[in-house]
Amino acid sequence: MKIAVYSSNMEWNEYMESCFRMCEEVMAPMEVDFLNSEGTFWNQVAGNRYDLVIVYGEPRLRVSRGNFLNSMEQLWGEMTREEEKHVWQFGRKTVALEEHEIYYIDSLKKAVSVYTAREGYRIRTSMKQEEEAFPKERFSRIHRNCLVNLEHVQHMGGDYLVMKNGVRLDISARRKKQVKEQLLCFQRKAKSRGGRIREAGAERNAF
Repeated sequence: MKIAVYSSNMEWNEYMESCFRMCEEVMAPMEVDFLNSEGTFWNQVAGNRYDLVIVYGEPRLRVSRGNFLNSMEQLWGEMTREEEKHVWQFGRKTVALEEHEIYYIDSLKKAVSVYTAREGYRIRTSMKQEEEAFPKERFSRIHRNCLVNLEHVQHMGGDYLVMKNGVRLDISARRKKQVKEQLLCFQRKAKSRGGRIREAGAERNAF
């Protein structure tokens, strides 16, 4: 969820920052821009896609942090259902991501995490469950412990993939042929959208 919060009241800004820090402990990903300049506010709103914009002047009543958190959790739940996001739980934290935001999901010593371009989030699930939850034409199980979104593959080496954020992921020997075929299939479908996946060190388009 991407949120813009605007007020010229510094005391209220500090209070809102503390409220959102509390929210970030139980909801992710959450990106909040705190703005105290009217010019900056309008520029940010015009140039960014926000899910929620909060504007306030000189507030007299201060809602409790508990009520604020409850309201945000309710809004979070409604938004994740409406936008058909993939939702996971881990402890008290809820992680909600759209399919295109997901780069890969991996497991290390049975601890499963989902990764975006910049962040990773621990989730309660299994690799088998996740493989079944995503379309095979877009997501490839490149290793028993790794499921990759082909949309974000930068290039393929002999036994590894490099993602668009620079992360290198190993491909298991027994899955190499399958992964290559899935990439080729994805490449053919992506060409109509101008997409292209390269093999590392190669000047040709084919794998």
